[in-house]
Amino acid sequence: MNLNQLHYFSKLAEVEHYTKAAEELKISQPSLSHAIGSLEKELGTRLFKKHGRGVVLTKYGKLFKEYVDNARYSLDTGGKKVRTMTGQTEGVIELAYIYTLGSVFVPQLVSDFLRTHEELKVHFRFTVGNTSEIIQGLKEERFDIGFCSMTERENDIHLMIA
Repeated sequence: MNLNQLHYFSKLAEVEHYTKAAEELKISQPSLSHAIGSLEKELGTRLFKKHGRGVVLTKYGKLFKEYVDNARYSLDTGGKKVRTMTGQTEGVIELAYIYTLGSVFVPQLVSDFLRTHEELKVHFRFTVGNTSEIIQGLKEERFDIGFCSMTERENDIHLMIA
């Protein structure tokens, strides 16, 4: 799974039509179909079903869309923070995460971010911790982004369910 597939998924979910989505994405319709097919194969389920001349999200597609929206928001927020902190083009992102996300999720997310934002001279500094350590680090601004388990509401932390 890569950021392009997630971007394509979001656009198709928005316009509910392969040809229109491909036109807006400025890619061919077969390329879009292939990307969505690969994503569905990787996830092991259909994300869209035919509806008239278009498509709509399946129940699994709706569920997945929430996670995609949160991940894209998180990356955009991180990118904006980096640009703000560094005068737009370079810096270090302090990223904390729980151990279970370290083998696939975090490396893929960072790789996709760096590939998508090649113009930025961004480096990541990683910290592995438990949820309470990550939340405390976010409060103390030792971390820019944290991926952890859900906990009780924290008024000064923006929580994204993923």
